[in-house]
Amino acid sequence: MDQDIRGDEGFDDAHGWDESGLGDRISAVADLYGTRRNAALAAGSSEDMLQAYIKGTSKVPLGRMAALCLGQGISLDWLATGQGQWAIRDRSSLEVSRPSGSMEPLGDFVLVPHYGAITATESGSQVSREGVLGEFAFRGDWLQKTIGGEPVDLGVVEVAGDSMEPTLRHGEKVLVDLSVTAMIGDGIYLLQDDDLLVVKRLQRVIGSGILVRSDNPAYATYEVPQSKAQALRIVAQVRHLIGRKL
Repeated sequence: MDQDIRGDEGFDDAHGWDESGLGDRISAVADLYGTRRNAALAAGSSEDMLQAYIKGTSKVPLGRMAALCLGQGISLDWLATGQGQWAIRDRSSLEVSRPSGSMEPLGDFVLVPHYGAITATESGSQVSREGVLGEFAFRGDWLQKTIGGEPVDLGVVEVAGDSMEPTLRHGEKVLVDLSVTAMIGDGIYLLQDDDLLVVKRLQRVIGSGILVRSDNPAYATYEVPQSKAQALRIVAQVRHLIGRKL
């Protein structure tokens, strides 16, 4: 069973979709991406789920359709109703890709980049954001209430490996705050370990150092002495798990 993983927290799906021809309209927008795989990435979905939206066998979520339309300058109202002009801007002027870390408001929603690569500098004070794979749509008011901070500092990354199971599973996506490059309290962080980006739980030990823990007991916990704490290359703080509650 394919899992819908988009960060639609706070969405109201009662958008007034006109079911007549909706699948055809979704298909027409998807075709603008060249392949269904590219369209699915833009929508933050899988190809199977996108096909289910087109066939009408799955509920059509507002957030995914907003992202699908935005990537090609298509009117969401046109997609929903089939009425009015389908383009919201001159499609000939669209760039193939957005600058890394760009934020575009979409009414009540904010699009957060899904990064394929995030790398910390040697000092850990700056973060290079590369390989934007797509965007996830979140309600702006939900982000402000639940996450806080500036939307431009947020990103979505994929968990790799099983070291944080059962808390975080391989392949799940998390919303991270890229402005946090130093430990600000106990919690889950992204760390740069040579060429790898790892997710670990950090816990401060008063008068001693920092415990680096994996929630999976099969992995060892180790302590970084306070004198070497700055050697921890923190890339971001994990703020939210997309698709289920932590």
